[in-house]
Amino acid sequence: MKEVSHIAAPVEEFHRFSKKDPHFKEQCVISEIEQAFPVHAERKTFNPVSQGIKPDKKIMIDEVIHNPELVYDFVNQMSDDELCLLNVSTGADWYMPWGKGTAGGTPVLHKYGIHQAIRVSDGNTGLNIVKPNIGFPSSCTIAAFFNKELARQVGHVIGEESKGNGISINLGPAMNMQRNILCGRHPEYFSEDPLLAGTMAGYHAKGLEETGTGSTMKHLFCNNAETSRKGSHSIVSERVLREIYFRPFEICMQIQKPECIMTSYNAMNGIYPAESAEILQKLIREEWNFDGMMMTDWCSYDTIDPVEMVKAGTGWLKEGGGKYVRILRKAVKEGKLSRDILKDNAVYTVKTIIRHMKEN
Repeated sequence: MKEVSHIAAPVEEFHRFSKKDPHFKEQCVISEIEQAFPVHAERKTFNPVSQGIKPDKKIMIDEVIHNPELVYDFVNQMSDDELCLLNVSTGADWYMPWGKGTAGGTPVLHKYGIHQAIRVSDGNTGLNIVKPNIGFPSSCTIAAFFNKELARQVGHVIGEESKGNGISINLGPAMNMQRNILCGRHPEYFSEDPLLAGTMAGYHAKGLEETGTGSTMKHLFCNNAETSRKGSHSIVSERVLREIYFRPFEICMQIQKPECIMTSYNAMNGIYPAESAEILQKLIREEWNFDGMMMTDWCSYDTIDPVEMVKAGTGWLKEGGGKYVRILRKAVKEGKLSRDILKDNAVYTVKTIIRHMKEN
């Protein structure tokens, strides 16, 4: 038993359905995206505590590697434009024939000694890159063995291949609930049971992390459909969220804290998780004590305001690129986005960068 606080409560009244009810009628209604939110949940204010001071002389990344406590001063010395860069992924390189197939990276900042990007690639069943690599059975197949060591070994081999191919972070494991066989990423998710899904995902993440490759827990939360996935809206009671949808992530976090977390495309109880400081700060940072980098799913800004995502603490917009850096710069100049939030997000990105620079 544990005492918890309200997180992502429904903002509009709803009634639970029962197929035993003679008036029960299943129906599927596809709405326009702008009609998906009869009531938009309140965006809670996130005001991070400003840490560190602007140093008298320039601090280079090598100094932070040797003294991690300098990370706040390191970030404080940056301009608003540089902080905006750190809040946006540099984009993928799988569009061109000569691309390696990676799914984005951190910016190169030669001024501070960051000469190489930290690259990421998709999971769960291997590396989604152009070069041939080992393909593993789908996650639901792995979960069917109920074998924690097997899940760890799969993660370990993917981690070793990642290291050998210049990939620092694998974008897995994914562990949403398989509500039905048409679930958004059914093969990529482990199970319809929170305990099994969370346990297998935790050991998969452990296998990745023990090789020095970062793992990415995804997608937060209730990604139940692939059709209209960026306009989907799940309305769920708090109890169901706690006992079913949050639970696998919580279990995974207890087995192996991942390096990163990725939000989901879909909305939940009137708000997209990527723009919810209540979910990202109150649940993920404070209750689950997560100290890593939080990113969006691919092109979430198609339906979610990029400035609102960054304001909530989603510190890495993917796939990103210059357009979104310019959007953040404009928001800073207009007073819609604070420097303190940019700095807070950037600290987690810099911590990720120095971890992988240490290992290389």
